[in-house]
Amino acid sequence: MDTEVKSEFYKDRLNQEIRNLVRENLQFKNLLFNKDKETVVLQEKLKEADSTINVLSIMLGVVLLMFIAVLLFTVQWWR
Repeated sequence: MDTEVKSEFYKDRLNQEIRNLVRENLQFKNLLFNKDKETVVLQEKLKEADSTINVLSIMLGVVLLMFIAVLLFTVQWWR
């Protein structure tokens, strides 16, 4: 009888441990899934920022070319 009680106790303990491990595993998988989603969102934002930087650099180049053209025109006009 005593061994049956011990056996039942250890069986319950093992079942509880298994439930805890399964819960921890699910939490870890959920965490990984959320990190993957965050990574995808950050990659999309990085692409948007990269395209914005490209547009701004082109605009800056155009402004610099216009400034040089105005400067050259002004220098020639003064001569």
